[in-house]
Amino acid sequence: GGDCHWLLILDADLSAREDFELFRLVKAADPAIPVIVVTERTSLTNVGLARVDGAEALFFKPLTSFEPVLETIKAAFNRLRRWNDVLVEYAERT
Repeated sequence: GGDCHWLLILDADLSAREDFELFRLVKAADPAIPVIVVTERTSLTNVGLARVDGAEALFFKPLTSFEPVLETIKAAFNRLRRWNDVLVEYAERT
């Protein structure tokens, strides 16, 4: 069986209304989709909103290292895998 997990890396200008709205639309469509935001321009308010609205992480450009992004991706997939295992176990019990 193949696990299939989705993840979105959104290169966004969070000071732009349409970019922030795209983030919210994705989370509204499926709150479980991990969204990693990469941005150069934002405000403290939008950083807080991204956190509250469910961003997996937020990174500022230019990225000096890609390692933290990779660690975040691995952690997100591990979290999704654990929840998938819970659902499989629940289905087997019922």
